[in-house]
Amino acid sequence: MVLIDDPEKTIIEPLADNIQTYTKLYDFDLMMNGGHITGYQITDEESIKNIITGLEQLANKETFKNKYGVGDELGVLLFAMGDGNHSFATAKAIWEEKKKNLTPEQQQNHPARFALVELNNVHDQGITFEPIHRVLFNINNEEFFQEMETYFKNI
Repeated sequence: MVLIDDPEKTIIEPLADNIQTYTKLYDFDLMMNGGHITGYQITDEESIKNIITGLEQLANKETFKNKYGVGDELGVLLFAMGDGNHSFATAKAIWEEKKKNLTPEQQQNHPARFALVELNNVHDQGITFEPIHRVLFNINNEEFFQEMETYFKNI
């Protein structure tokens, strides 16, 4: 899962408006009550151009600096790995080894050069970010647990 920060929802979300024009590649239930998934192939030039233009706008250095309040010392973070970073790193390591034995021409279109990712907008209402761990220092335990009890009774 690769994440983009597109609060205006200019890249992924507009594709749903034309979904009936795309070729359905798969449509099935996930195992163990994991939900349902449908995938479409996007081949029309206008949709592809809109995706590329949107990503280029998110990758604009000035826009990025203003959005996150960073200086020139940092580059642009267009994509953030949300899940699967170990698999992705393994695939990259395999590609680095494999390409050593390929000509530059063979490298251009070799299947190991590419990776299939799930691109998600962090502003998609279907994504909820929850903290995994919390570490607290110098707290009053009794007060803390009382506050927790009050909070969780009210949600």
